[in-house]
Amino acid sequence: MFPVLNKRLCAGLIAAILIFPAGGLAPLAAQEIPHDFTAIVLEKIPAVVAITTKQIIQGQTTLDDFFSPFRSPGLEPAQPQVREALGSGFVISPEGYIVTNNHVVADANEIHVVFSDKQISPARLVGRDPATDIAVLKVDPRPNMTTTAWGDSDAVQPGAWTIAIGSPFGLGGTVTVGVLSARSRDIQAWTL
Repeated sequence: MFPVLNKRLCAGLIAAILIFPAGGLAPLAAQEIPHDFTAIVLEKIPAVVAITTKQIIQGQTTLDDFFSPFRSPGLEPAQPQVREALGSGFVISPEGYIVTNNHVVADANEIHVVFSDKQISPARLVGRDPATDIAVLKVDPRPNMTTTAWGDSDAVQPGAWTIAIGSPFGLGGTVTVGVLSARSRDIQAWTL
């Protein structure tokens, strides 16, 4: 249905997009421990978007179907159900390409992107890889669209400060700080 993304590229996307190094790459002795992440969050947050989707479910068994033998004759069959999903994404180019999770957009009939200024744009799915749970969306470019900068995942070591910015449950601008726990783990995604 849609092109499948190169798995090596996806592994790089996961490492480069989801981790914003907060402390640079200097050795620990020369590195100052950050006391405030405000500047980097303010710089990156406009590139983080919320993803909303709608999926029309036809013929799904519902509780009404269970009780159908007890219904009066002549009642209408079950109507299609609408399932909605929320997720986060990152603008990766001024042309309007956005990286998100495949599980958020899989089988969606409608996809919309909500930007940090609360503007909403329709999006289309242009590529996905279910094995690594990555998908790429496309929206019409906006003036002065903020994008994420690609990082060098080979230069970040376990223990480095990281910042995760997202939109869980539609709560835009959610920020979490921690340290990178590991790199290059084999998640058995390539066995499909």
